[in-house]
Amino acid sequence: MSKKISITELPSIENPNYLYIFKNIITETTSVTRNNYGIINCRLSLIIYILITIVFNKLKEIPNQIDIEQFTPYMQKIFDYYQQIIQQKNKLYTFLIMNNPKLIHYIDIHTTNINKILQQGTIENNHIFPMALVNDNYNVKPFEKGVIEHYFAILYKKHTQKYTILSSYGSDFVQIPQQEKEITIEQITNLIETLTSSTSDIEKQKIINQYFLSNGKKKYSKMETAYKPKMVSHEPKDGAKKELKHYSGKKIKIVYFHTLINDMKIDFHTLINKTIKTSKKTKSRHNTKSSKKTKSSKKFTPLKI
Repeated sequence: MSKKISITELPSIENPNYLYIFKNIITETTSVTRNNYGIINCRLSLIIYILITIVFNKLKEIPNQIDIEQFTPYMQKIFDYYQQIIQQKNKLYTFLIMNNPKLIHYIDIHTTNINKILQQGTIENNHIFPMALVNDNYNVKPFEKGVIEHYFAILYKKHTQKYTILSSYGSDFVQIPQQEKEITIEQITNLIETLTSSTSDIEKQKIINQYFLSNGKKKYSKMETAYKPKMVSHEPKDGAKKELKHYSGKKIKIVYFHTLINDMKIDFHTLINKTIKTSKKTKSRHNTKSSKKTKSSKKFTPLKI
């Protein structure tokens, strides 16, 4: 079992440096949603938040002023890791993108164990609880454990002693930017009970809309026609109504990826160490007359904000 990661501080998504890094990373490439539309999907939103948290904790503090010289090296490392992800060269993320919970270590979340899980993680530290909504109607291989419909996280910030839900959402009908909403333990318990135990589609959809589909932007998507594809727009509320139909009649469970933070930190630092070693070898080769030109990795160029 890997050692538990202590998180000194969790960044606010409104923090200027967080926003600076986040915007730089997501604009370097096109992020796809479940149906290949949108600016960023829920998986990448969660992954990027965790990566930025790892970097901020490496710095031992969360600065409030943007220092390009200080942050560019770290953004390059996040970008390298991100490139592995989108090119599907990262095993951990490949498992995530397959939307198959059985490929990732997880714990089923119920009203009977959620208090214990939250308290164990937050007695002394800030904590990120990566989670997912799972469509549990599947019973065929390889999806015997269901299909992941949406990734999100519950955060606990010690300095405020409050919980929040971190989420973004993209589909054919909706475009919800990364957002953070306060939530109490009682509300978390109610969310779990409604989604996993209620037989009412109306009650389930109300909860999903409240925590995951509100504050959206107008969504543009392609629609196939008999002649040629055309772009159609969906207003936020109309798009949310259409998206909620996706959950009608489905049995939903919630899972907690309890090793994901540790796995990502190990993964990320392995990449950093490899980058350092490769850099030293490349430098050594360039110092010899017989050295050959090596293909460099894609350079990260910060945005001017």
